[in-house]
Amino acid sequence: MTDMLTDAATIRDLEWQRFHAMRDGDVSALDALFSESLFYMHSNASTDTKQSLLAKLASAELRCPDALHHPDEHVILNGDTAIATGRVTGTVYVNGNAIGLRNRALAVWSRHSGRWQLLAYQSTPIPAG
Repeated sequence: MTDMLTDAATIRDLEWQRFHAMRDGDVSALDALFSESLFYMHSNASTDTKQSLLAKLASAELRCPDALHHPDEHVILNGDTAIATGRVTGTVYVNGNAIGLRNRALAVWSRHSGRWQLLAYQSTPIPAG
């Protein structure tokens, strides 16, 4: 049980690291956090790979300085896979255009060679009402 508690705490910490790196545009930190197989689905259903997402952040095509991360407390663990959920609110900027966020998000982490990395991410708008 202690290992699961430790893994859950690690994933929560990695989620905060990922959020801060996205907010700050820290491509180097994200490069280390992202799996080479990353599949990233935005709330508008567009998708990115690790390389394309890092390129968008590096060029400032995508900026997230006003986004807020509201993680859920629980993390689902199944062997070397972890799922973290939460909410994302605030504003992101795509090609200088502001996009308001009020989303739920799902992050899938995978442990490979003893190291956790983000494997998949999906953000979905919360319906009004």
